This record gives sequence, structure tokens and C-alpha cells, in this order.
Amino acid sequence: MNEQQNLPNDPSATSPRQPKTMSEAALAANRANALKSTGPRTEKGKLKAASNSLKHGLYSLKKIR
Repeated sequence: MNEQQNLPNDPSATSPRQPKTMSEAALAANRANALKSTGPRTEKGKLKAASNSLKHGLYSLKKIR
């Protein structure tokens, strides 16, 4: 195997990553979409969302009305 590949002198391995910058249009679009994403609003929707990750167990047979 080539010994040159294992050297720690690779600049991408030692230099910190620069944060990605977003354009003002992308930031505005993200903010507008975030206002629409508010989650469930009704009690029925909140109960259903609360059991989204439940797959098995004692409460797995719980019916949502």
C-alpha cells in the first residue's frame, strides 16, 4: 500500500470546515415555510402524533378515536 495516503498532512483533514452561508431568498423561504409547519392543532391530531413511534408494547393496541 502507498504510505503517502496515510499521512496527516492532508489539508482537508486538519482545517476546520467553513459554515455554509445561505442567501437572503433562501432564508426568507425557510422562515415562510416554518410558519406553515406548526404540527397538529386538534386534540385528536395531537393524540395520534403522540403515538407515531409506537410499534409494539403494552399500549400498542390503544385505539385513537
